[in-house]
Amino acid sequence: MNRFLSLSSEQKVVFFIGIAERIIPLIKVDEHMFIAKEAINCCWCQIINRKYNGEVLYNYIDNEENGISIFAELCNDEIESAVWNCIIDAIAFTSRYSYDKEKVKFYPEPISLVDDELVEHMISCYSKCFVDNKYIEKLIDILLLDCSCNIQKLKDNIEILVINFTNT
Repeated sequence: MNRFLSLSSEQKVVFFIGIAERIIPLIKVDEHMFIAKEAINCCWCQIINRKYNGEVLYNYIDNEENGISIFAELCNDEIESAVWNCIIDAIAFTSRYSYDKEKVKFYPEPISLVDDELVEHMISCYSKCFVDNKYIEKLIDILLLDCSCNIQKLKDNIEILVINFTNT
């Protein structure tokens, strides 16, 4: 937690997105995986070039037709539930960051509860899916080494990190 708290606000968002990138391949239903990937890609677009706003990101979580929170509620498996919680955490954290940048005074209620302590929930959920936290440690190392906070470069490095951990 201490290492996470030493990150900049942009790096914290990248941390959350990086965890989601690692966990998305565990989704069992192709259509649901597509929606999760689309949502995380929107998070990247928001942090890289402010293409979307907090509301657009939040709608991926809370949408009556295909909201990710619905997928989380419908799953019966503890690991699958943890996967969806990680993805929701990443989108919620990015959405909160976006709302803050937009200087919005009122957030959707679930987003108003988002703060740095959400990282503990995310790591707990991640730990239900993977035996060790080596990926998390490497992700933090990458973020701490990037003094320029070049988000596109961080995204590229995280994609390589995900591939390396997928192949081990």
